Amino acid sequence: TLSYSKQWYEALARRIYNAANWTWYDWNCDEITTQAALTKLKTDLDYLELISAFGTRDGYDMNGFIDSCLNDSEKEAVNNVWSGRGMKKRL
Repeated sequence: TLSYSKQWYEALARRIYNAANWTWYDWNCDEITTQAALTKLKTDLDYLELISAFGTRDGYDMNGFIDSCLNDSEKEAVNNVWSGRGMKKRL
């Protein structure tokens, strides 16, 4: 079962998306906000629900957005938190 309500995942997807500072030519990502949002997930089902809630925004699905936002060490930090919770999914 999911850890949170559907509305919670939609709000978290917005938070991740809004962590990017968009300009007409490029964007910068707030990595700390993005990592903090992702580490709120408790289960693999939470991760899948967040992907669904994120959908496609500005041509990116959530995984593409995260790949563009976080570097390898930042993704690994999230993965370590997830691993500690028994999650199998990885960024």
